Amino acid sequence: PATEGGEGEGDVVPDERAAALERAWEAYRSADYERARGLLQPLRAADPDDPESLYLAGLIGLAAGDLEAAIDELEDAAGLGEARAGFYLGFALYELGDRAAARRALEHFLRVADERDSRLAVRARGLLKNLERGEDKP
Repeated sequence: PATEGGEGEGDVVPDERAAALERAWEAYRSADYERARGLLQPLRAADPDDPESLYLAGLIGLAAGDLEAAIDELEDAAGLGEARAGFYLGFALYELGDRAAARRALEHFLRVADERDSRLAVRARGLLKNLERGEDKP
């Protein structure tokens, strides 16, 4: 079968990739962050610029309390078109205390969000209001 990104070592067959990514999401949803990271490793090696893998890696970092790693992953994912990553990037920056960068990320998210992102848009507006009022926590 054809592989994503062409032939070569480290390539992941699309069906296998989808199954591995779903297992990583399941591990993340069950708060097994180490397992989720482990499941993501071969996917990231095969396609380091995959927005969904970067997004999930950022969410894992955020959930595990590793804000700086989360910010790096979420910036990359958002830059590659994963709109939801923009919200979580803004949230991570907010938590880190970088208010100006948080504001920029959240405002950008609101510009690119679509109807699937309506719940996150409500949360983004709330964070922006907190920033306007000078509040430190969501």
